Amino acid sequence: ARYVKRKNAAPIFALLTPEINEQFHCLYLNQLPFSEDYRDYMFGSFEEKQKPTSDQRTAMRSLIQKMDLTKMEDDEGCEYEALATHEILNPTLQRFYQNIERRAYDEEAPIKPLEGPLLRDVEPDKKLLKIADAELKAVIAAFPLQAVEKKEKRKKRHWRDYLNESIDVKAEVDEDMARAKKVKTEAKEAGEELKMDDLVAVKVDKVGSADPVADLKAMASRKDDVSLLGQGISQMWKIINDLVQTSYGASGFGKAIECLEGLREVCTIHQEAKGFNDGIEALARSFKDRKTFWDMVVEAKMRPVSKEE
Repeated sequence: ARYVKRKNAAPIFALLTPEINEQFHCLYLNQLPFSEDYRDYMFGSFEEKQKPTSDQRTAMRSLIQKMDLTKMEDDEGCEYEALATHEILNPTLQRFYQNIERRAYDEEAPIKPLEGPLLRDVEPDKKLLKIADAELKAVIAAFPLQAVEKKEKRKKRHWRDYLNESIDVKAEVDEDMARAKKVKTEAKEAGEELKMDDLVAVKVDKVGSADPVADLKAMASRKDDVSLLGQGISQMWKIINDLVQTSYGASGFGKAIECLEGLREVCTIHQEAKGFNDGIEALARSFKDRKTFWDMVVEAKMRPVSKEE
């Protein structure tokens, strides 16, 4: 059916479902979407590290079975349904009505919280919790919670801090001087010209999410630790997987392709073809079914690095 709610309103495409009973006959109107209203949303699946273990699945299954609200027993052993949804009233409205009734008799009556049988419907059943006590403890043991400590970032110092005797900045100065001397020595041994940028630059030892391509290139250019390149490649693959995995629709695919292009360039220059080729094969196994993303990979020509390259 075509339904227009009021004059000059947009038409609605609807389905009319008949209802016939002893009391009345009617048609229920259910709005349907037009073809333009459909959205192709793609949501990432759980990663391997986030998938529940068999013990966790068993614990949750046991808890659900134990807390079955459809088959409860009273003191006489008779079964009844603990959660009869057709009998449960809206607690917010009922509290409002209760206080309206009190104020009708007494204008100075205080606003009270929900009380009576209605309060029982919104609180966990103590009897049911007692029955499922062992299962609840098993779930708590299967899903341990760990506190995550925040790492303290190094505070930036203003030039005035160096004139303030109450602030100890000697340790930071000594650390910066030692790093500058090391850079100067390395440049001299390699016969390279020392630049001011080399002295003040902060060494990158991890690929971050803000500018992963620049971080990877910075790690690849370092000569003081040859293992950094391998670490950077692994970290870059993790970032690419995270971007695709957690992307809302195709919002993260563009940045993932940029990371792939930067990673391929670094692997080609530094002869790390295996690191790229193994990663692109794993990426294909995980996300080839995501047509939008994989079409972008093909269009960007992100093929494995060949021997000729």
